[in-house]
Amino acid sequence: MTAGQIISEIRNLPAKEQGEIIRFVQDMESKMRISGSELTGLAEKLAGAKNPAEANRLREEIAKGFYGTPS
Repeated sequence: MTAGQIISEIRNLPAKEQGEIIRFVQDMESKMRISGSELTGLAEKLAGAKNPAEANRLREEIAKGFYGTPS
């Protein structure tokens, strides 16, 4: 089964079950951290970012990678 097929199935679930999936994904995301080399790569991209929106996205990605996602 592909990710697209899974997403399609999720869209067809009742709202309560979609909520359970959302909570599951948020929990997984909060536990994810990225490696030091990945953080370094993001920091280097941030230093060279010319677009403020891209710089903001990179800052958020660095924070999530370092701290995880707040619950």
